[in-house]
Amino acid sequence: MMRSAIEILNPGLAASVQDTGRWGYQSSGVPVSGAVDQFAFRLANLLVGNQTTEAAIEFMILGPTIKFNGPTFIAITGGTCQAQLDNQVLQLNQAYQVKAGSVLQFKPMIAGRFGYLAIKGGILTPSVLNSRATTSRIQLGGLAGRNLQVNDRLPVEISYGLANLAHRQLTVQQPMVKKKVLHFVKGPQWQLFSARAQQIFTSAEFAVSQQADRMGYRLTGPTLPVPAKNMLSEGTVTGNVQITRSGQPIVLLADRQTAGGYPVIGTV
Repeated sequence: MMRSAIEILNPGLAASVQDTGRWGYQSSGVPVSGAVDQFAFRLANLLVGNQTTEAAIEFMILGPTIKFNGPTFIAITGGTCQAQLDNQVLQLNQAYQVKAGSVLQFKPMIAGRFGYLAIKGGILTPSVLNSRATTSRIQLGGLAGRNLQVNDRLPVEISYGLANLAHRQLTVQQPMVKKKVLHFVKGPQWQLFSARAQQIFTSAEFAVSQQADRMGYRLTGPTLPVPAKNMLSEGTVTGNVQITRSGQPIVLLADRQTAGGYPVIGTV
């Protein structure tokens, strides 16, 4: 397998190497991590002929500017953004051929929050605990356990061909709706919350605040009465809705801590 590299000219916002996650180590305190939007991540890999578990680049709001030092194929999925390859506008959810020396750049997203760039053969950084996913809070995986920076070089496969290139595209409805109804199952502490708290949680409107990252989405909206009873820390799962002492919900995401002590009212 011949290798090349992609060079990061501008890291964009919170760009990192991710895959489907580092499973099997939560009992040792290691977060799962991996892509936040697993559907968009897996779709990007499929479009370039990869296994869905191959590592790709995840970014938030603004994608990185990248120079390709060898020929390959790429696909971009996720939030609604405009990408350009050598000044040619690229469509989301479609595979494209890339020549050596080409430069890819992005404009900020107009809808959604996370985007994905898959490259044929995947990002070939070292695997740590059976995963290439980046967990920046504990400096594990990816490239030196951190988000991408200017002048970083990521190893990739050189690729000259991709079967059925013209047909590797998919129409996916983009998330333009401002309001959505989220479904949930009752959390392990549901009964600890008062009827008033349960009513607020199920009927009020909440919005994703500016305090939102890979660890979780902190929501703004009416505060919920918090149970007076203290609880021991227990394991967490993706989608847990913790209620902080201030009465604000946090929806846990990929980089969530493996255990938490806030009561969980539900799981999205």
